[in-house]
Amino acid sequence: CIRDRRDTAHSVGCSTIRVTVQQNAMKDDTIDDIISKIDGKNVMLHISFECIGGSTYQWQNYFFGKQATRSRIEEHWRSFVLAVRKMMRVEKHARSVGAHVTLELNEFCAYWRLKVVAELIELLGVYYAGKVDGCRQGLCSIRSSTWGMPCLKTYRMVSTSLHVIEQLTVAVSYTHLTLPT
Repeated sequence: CIRDRRDTAHSVGCSTIRVTVQQNAMKDDTIDDIISKIDGKNVMLHISFECIGGSTYQWQNYFFGKQATRSRIEEHWRSFVLAVRKMMRVEKHARSVGAHVTLELNEFCAYWRLKVVAELIELLGVYYAGKVDGCRQGLCSIRSSTWGMPCLKTYRMVSTSLHVIEQLTVAVSYTHLTLPT
Protein backbone atom coordinates (compact mmCIF):
# COMPACT_ATOMS: atom_id res chain seq x y z
CA CYS A 1 0.00 0.00 0.00
CA ILE A 2 1.08 3.54 -0.59
CA ARG A 3 0.56 6.12 2.13
CA ASP A 4 -0.44 9.33 0.44
CA ARG A 5 -0.92 12.80 1.90
CA ARG A 6 -3.47 14.94 0.04
CA ASP A 7 -4.86 17.46 2.48
CA THR A 8 -8.04 19.31 1.62
CA ALA A 9 -10.35 21.32 3.84
CA HIS A 10 -12.15 18.06 4.66
CA SER A 11 -9.18 15.74 5.09
CA VAL A 12 -6.86 17.51 7.52
CA GLY A 13 -5.53 14.89 9.91
CA CYS A 14 -6.49 11.99 7.67
CA SER A 15 -4.33 9.76 5.51
CA THR A 16 -5.13 8.30 2.13
CA ILE A 17 -4.03 4.75 1.50
CA ARG A 18 -3.93 3.98 -2.20
CA VAL A 19 -3.97 0.43 -3.46
CA THR A 20 -2.86 0.32 -7.07
CA VAL A 21 -2.81 -2.43 -9.67
CA GLN A 22 0.81 -3.14 -8.75
CA GLN A 23 -0.18 -4.09 -5.18
CA ASN A 24 -2.88 -6.49 -6.43
CA ALA A 25 -5.77 -6.35 -3.97
CA MET A 26 -6.59 -9.96 -4.81
CA LYS A 27 -3.61 -11.18 -2.75
CA ASP A 28 -4.15 -11.98 0.93
CA ASP A 29 -0.89 -10.18 1.86
CA THR A 30 -2.21 -6.98 0.29
CA ILE A 31 -5.55 -7.33 2.10
CA ASP A 32 -3.68 -7.84 5.41
CA ASP A 33 -1.56 -4.74 4.67
CA ILE A 34 -4.67 -2.64 3.97
CA ILE A 35 -6.34 -3.84 7.17
CA SER A 36 -3.23 -3.01 9.22
CA LYS A 37 -3.41 0.62 8.05
CA ILE A 38 -7.09 1.13 8.93
CA ASP A 39 -6.77 2.16 12.54
CA GLY A 40 -9.66 4.39 13.52
CA LYS A 41 -12.24 7.06 12.93
CA ASN A 42 -10.00 9.35 10.86
CA VAL A 43 -10.03 6.82 8.03
CA MET A 44 -12.26 6.67 4.96
CA LEU A 45 -12.16 3.42 3.02
CA HIS A 46 -13.19 4.20 -0.56
CA ILE A 47 -13.78 1.11 -2.70
CA SER A 48 -13.97 1.72 -6.43
CA PHE A 49 -14.46 -1.35 -8.59
CA GLU A 50 -13.99 -1.57 -12.34
CA CYS A 51 -17.09 -2.51 -14.30
CA ILE A 52 -15.35 -4.39 -17.10
CA GLY A 53 -17.74 -7.34 -17.39
CA GLY A 54 -20.86 -5.46 -16.31
CA SER A 55 -20.91 -2.49 -18.67
CA THR A 56 -23.87 -2.11 -21.00
CA TYR A 57 -21.76 -2.85 -24.08
CA GLN A 58 -20.73 -6.21 -22.65
CA TRP A 59 -24.26 -7.53 -23.13
CA GLN A 60 -23.95 -6.95 -26.87
CA ASN A 61 -20.50 -8.51 -26.89
CA TYR A 62 -21.75 -11.48 -24.89
CA PHE A 63 -24.80 -12.26 -27.04
CA PHE A 64 -23.27 -11.51 -30.44
CA GLY A 65 -19.67 -12.50 -29.74
CA LYS A 66 -17.93 -15.82 -30.03
CA GLN A 67 -17.43 -18.31 -27.21
CA ALA A 68 -13.97 -16.85 -26.43
CA THR A 69 -15.60 -13.43 -25.88
CA ARG A 70 -18.29 -14.89 -23.63
CA SER A 71 -15.68 -16.81 -21.63
CA ARG A 72 -13.63 -13.65 -21.11
CA ILE A 73 -16.69 -11.70 -19.90
CA GLU A 74 -17.64 -14.57 -17.54
CA GLU A 75 -14.09 -14.50 -16.16
CA HIS A 76 -14.50 -10.76 -15.41
CA TRP A 77 -17.69 -11.56 -13.47
CA ARG A 78 -15.93 -14.29 -11.46
CA SER A 79 -12.99 -11.96 -10.73
CA PHE A 80 -15.37 -9.21 -9.60
CA VAL A 81 -17.18 -11.53 -7.18
CA LEU A 82 -13.84 -12.66 -5.75
CA ALA A 83 -12.69 -9.02 -5.38
CA VAL A 84 -15.89 -8.10 -3.52
CA ARG A 85 -15.46 -11.06 -1.18
CA LYS A 86 -11.87 -9.92 -0.44
CA MET A 87 -13.06 -6.35 0.23
CA MET A 88 -15.70 -7.63 2.66
CA ARG A 89 -12.88 -8.59 5.01
CA VAL A 90 -11.45 -5.08 4.77
CA GLU A 91 -14.86 -3.44 5.17
CA LYS A 92 -15.70 -5.49 8.27
CA HIS A 93 -12.46 -4.37 9.90
CA ALA A 94 -12.97 -0.74 8.88
CA ARG A 95 -16.44 -0.63 10.39
CA SER A 96 -15.24 -2.38 13.58
CA VAL A 97 -12.75 0.44 14.27
CA GLY A 98 -15.18 3.24 13.38
CA ALA A 99 -13.84 4.10 9.92
CA HIS A 100 -16.23 5.25 7.21
CA VAL A 101 -16.66 3.24 4.01
CA THR A 102 -17.71 4.34 0.52
CA LEU A 103 -18.43 2.03 -2.42
CA GLU A 104 -18.42 3.33 -6.00
CA LEU A 105 -19.38 1.75 -9.33
CA ASN A 106 -20.54 3.05 -12.70
CA GLU A 107 -24.25 3.88 -12.36
CA PHE A 108 -25.42 1.42 -15.01
CA CYS A 109 -23.00 -1.39 -14.17
CA ALA A 110 -24.80 -4.73 -14.01
CA TYR A 111 -22.72 -5.65 -10.95
CA TRP A 112 -25.07 -3.53 -8.78
CA ARG A 113 -27.65 -6.32 -9.24
CA LEU A 114 -25.39 -9.06 -7.89
CA LYS A 115 -26.19 -10.64 -4.53
CA VAL A 116 -22.57 -10.20 -3.42
CA VAL A 117 -22.83 -6.40 -3.88
CA ALA A 118 -26.05 -6.35 -1.83
CA GLU A 119 -24.19 -8.30 0.87
CA LEU A 120 -21.31 -5.79 0.79
CA ILE A 121 -23.74 -2.88 1.14
CA GLU A 122 -25.59 -4.68 3.93
CA LEU A 123 -22.29 -4.87 5.85
CA LEU A 124 -22.19 -1.06 5.81
CA GLY A 125 -25.18 -0.93 8.13
CA VAL A 126 -26.69 2.55 7.96
CA TYR A 127 -25.69 4.11 4.66
CA TYR A 128 -26.42 7.00 2.34
CA ALA A 129 -26.60 6.82 -1.45
CA GLY A 130 -25.98 9.29 -4.24
CA LYS A 131 -24.93 9.74 -7.84
CA VAL A 132 -21.71 11.47 -8.84
CA ASP A 133 -21.03 13.09 -12.19
CA GLY A 134 -17.61 12.21 -13.59
CA CYS A 135 -17.24 15.79 -14.85
CA ARG A 136 -17.30 17.00 -11.27
CA GLN A 137 -14.27 14.83 -10.62
CA GLY A 138 -12.41 16.20 -13.66
CA LEU A 139 -13.43 13.61 -16.27
CA CYS A 140 -12.95 15.31 -19.67
CA SER A 141 -12.87 14.26 -23.31
CA ILE A 142 -9.53 13.43 -24.94
CA ARG A 143 -10.90 13.33 -28.50
CA SER A 144 -9.52 16.13 -30.65
CA SER A 145 -13.00 17.29 -31.75
CA THR A 146 -14.27 17.61 -28.15
CA TRP A 147 -10.99 18.07 -26.24
CA GLY A 148 -11.46 19.19 -22.65
CA MET A 149 -15.26 19.08 -22.70
CA PRO A 150 -16.67 17.77 -19.39
CA CYS A 151 -17.94 14.19 -19.66
CA LEU A 152 -21.19 13.11 -18.09
CA LYS A 153 -20.46 9.63 -16.84
CA THR A 154 -22.46 8.94 -13.73
CA TYR A 155 -21.29 6.81 -10.83
CA ARG A 156 -23.47 5.48 -8.03
CA MET A 157 -22.05 5.60 -4.51
CA VAL A 158 -23.09 4.29 -1.14
CA SER A 159 -21.34 5.47 1.99
CA THR A 160 -21.57 5.42 5.76
CA SER A 161 -20.74 9.13 5.60
CA LEU A 162 -23.53 11.55 4.71
CA HIS A 163 -20.86 14.26 4.41
CA VAL A 164 -19.10 12.37 1.60
CA ILE A 165 -22.33 11.89 -0.35
CA GLU A 166 -23.33 15.55 0.10
CA GLN A 167 -19.91 16.79 -1.04
CA LEU A 168 -19.75 14.58 -4.13
CA THR A 169 -23.32 14.76 -5.40
CA VAL A 170 -23.73 18.50 -5.99
CA ALA A 171 -25.48 19.09 -9.32
CA VAL A 172 -23.74 21.00 -12.10
CA SER A 173 -25.43 22.84 -14.93
CA TYR A 174 -23.31 23.09 -18.06
CA THR A 175 -23.07 21.23 -21.34
CA HIS A 176 -21.61 17.74 -21.10
CA LEU A 177 -20.24 15.26 -23.55
CA THR A 178 -22.23 12.08 -22.85
CA LEU A 179 -20.11 8.95 -22.64
CA PRO A 180 -21.39 5.44 -23.21
CA THR A 181 -21.76 3.42 -20.05
